[in-house]
Amino acid sequence: MSYNIIPYPSKNIGIMKFRRVFLFLALMATNSIALGAQQTYIVHMDKTKIEGSIHSQDSTKAWSESIIDFITQASMEGEELEDVLPPQLLYAYETNMFGFAATLSEKQLKHLSQIDGFLSAMPDELSTLDTTHTPNFLGLTNGKGLWSAPSLASDVIIGVLDSGIWPEHISFNDSGFSPIPRKWKGVCQQGTKFTSSNCNKKLIGARYYFKGYEKFIGKINETTDYLSARDTQGHGTHTASTAAGNSLQNANIFGFAKGSATGMRRTSRIAAYKVCWLSGCANSDLLAAMDQAVSDGVDVLSLSLGSIPKPFYNDSIAIASFGAMKNGVFVSCSAGNSGPFASTVGNGAPWIMTVAASYIDRTFPTQQVKRERQCFAQKVHLIKHLFSEKSLSVKEELMVEPKKAR
Repeated sequence: MSYNIIPYPSKNIGIMKFRRVFLFLALMATNSIALGAQQTYIVHMDKTKIEGSIHSQDSTKAWSESIIDFITQASMEGEELEDVLPPQLLYAYETNMFGFAATLSEKQLKHLSQIDGFLSAMPDELSTLDTTHTPNFLGLTNGKGLWSAPSLASDVIIGVLDSGIWPEHISFNDSGFSPIPRKWKGVCQQGTKFTSSNCNKKLIGARYYFKGYEKFIGKINETTDYLSARDTQGHGTHTASTAAGNSLQNANIFGFAKGSATGMRRTSRIAAYKVCWLSGCANSDLLAAMDQAVSDGVDVLSLSLGSIPKPFYNDSIAIASFGAMKNGVFVSCSAGNSGPFASTVGNGAPWIMTVAASYIDRTFPTQQVKRERQCFAQKVHLIKHLFSEKSLSVKEELMVEPKKAR
């Protein structure tokens, strides 16, 4: 059996919300045993099966709420009364895929699967987060090729989905930048230690997403993380500067790797979408950010995160990236930190630019003191070839013989 769900007219939204509250209280009143288990699902629906017009994300949300209302009512009927909380809508997706994210029990999911237009429901999961010399190593030269004047002059907006951004970093200074492109529709979302003044003509937008993450981990601890687009881990700041950071001279890390640091497309604007927190990145949050980023007007989506490889039809990033591609947005994702074994490359869908790391042509000699009496010189040799089968080699040389104990 399948059900047709007709979108509620806007004037009935208040009645619908009241009904859900009433049903929630009724469920709680009749609940005499422990609540059943729920989990977050990412639900993909067939938009062509929807009766009525869906023209904006607001109406998509209203339609999604009508489905939640239907499932709640179905849970109250007949012999299928459930001792669980009503389903909770987290996000409505409109731009890259049509559907929503919601918390559901197994029986609630069964009711949902009987609705005409239901395609799939994937359990939400946590994805994980996956240099100054790189431009020279890649052969990028000022005034030529990718760094030619015409190429650098075009106004490209890169949406970076990561752990946030540290807006005060000099890599994101907007000195010399022209006004923000008119096509930009994004915002600089306020939060903990982050205000609209933290954005500028370089960092033109910032948002953060956490509803899905909190369903996994619980409330975010604001003593260890910022409930805002501000970066706690540094990963998002690093990837944003790698993609589009300003050209900086005399960069180094404790005196090592001295030189100029510049983003691959240093003249681009940056929009930061914080989807990753201390314990990972919920795919439901990630899809909401991708949806919003495309609506905001980004030209490129950059994601240095992922999970284990899976079939494309079960891969949230692959599905949303396909929708972004259809909307004219270029999607670049990391290949992951696994390997070098077979079937360890993540984000391998053919409509995604999958970017892998490689060895570079530098060594970083260090000294290591052990047990206060042994001193080793350690050299890490980095192979110059992009596709070398040789592994990273480490060589230790004993510099000082330990003295005999007295």
